[in-house]
Amino acid sequence: MDNILLKSVVLDTINIIQNRELIAKYVKSGKPKQDDWNDYGVDISNFIMQLKAEGFTIVLVLGEEARGKSYGIKKLTPKTYLWFNADSKNPTFRYNEKKPEEAAIKVDFEKWYGSVNAPGALMRTMNPKNPMSYDSILEQLKVIKNGVKTASLTVKLDPNPIMFILGHLHTEKTANGTSVQKLRIIGKSATKYQIEGLADMLLLAEVDVENGKPVRRFRTQSFGYDNARCPEGMFEDENGNELVYIPNDYQLVVDAIDSYYNFPKPQAPVQTELDAPGQIPAISTSPTPTPKPQTSK
Repeated sequence: MDNILLKSVVLDTINIIQNRELIAKYVKSGKPKQDDWNDYGVDISNFIMQLKAEGFTIVLVLGEEARGKSYGIKKLTPKTYLWFNADSKNPTFRYNEKKPEEAAIKVDFEKWYGSVNAPGALMRTMNPKNPMSYDSILEQLKVIKNGVKTASLTVKLDPNPIMFILGHLHTEKTANGTSVQKLRIIGKSATKYQIEGLADMLLLAEVDVENGKPVRRFRTQSFGYDNARCPEGMFEDENGNELVYIPNDYQLVVDAIDSYYNFPKPQAPVQTELDAPGQIPAISTSPTPTPKPQTSK
């Protein structure tokens, strides 16, 4: 039996959920009325506030397409994260079987996450039979937080979980005429709620060219025309200087958050002699019976 403790959750991407909800309304009721259009997207704010109420540290990762947002998943340790693949796209990365350190990861990834047409237990995809919405995601996470046990595995949420919300950018004009890059949202009201301000961190996915090759990375600080930010001193070099850029590596971010806030690291399950090789002992949800005292005859 596998005992899984989920440290992080990835929503990839939040834009697809709002786009599909709007399309569904178009198909069902026709073009939205002005008030409906204005209010559209407000549920994103509520979604993030509900996640924070459940104890999640919120990390917004924003960028245009092909900037390496989804690629950051590759570095996450399999079985420690749940992937809401709203885009329903196959992984944009692969593991090299010729590298011993990646060969084992490849086996675990294929088992637990699989592909869009054959998803594993820890990847959710968007399809007509399994619609994905803000409410359905919250409902699943609340269930997992309390613990899920099946015949073959137990799944529970880490006490200090991290939520990566991936999204696309758009540029809008401010009142003073300057431009600012923000999360691309449909509707007007939600844009005034400063959704980015609800997040604990905001990373901007960017691509640069070095030696003729594209290098994708995350920016941790604002350049004045965006809302990128992270806590002071969370990412530093060996001399203690603040890092403006970090690799597009979500495991790096998870480890930095745990270290910064002194969150205890998840304890790896211990294999006992009673378990078959490669299995992880189950955690029983029933109370441990009190042993009866031994009596001598």
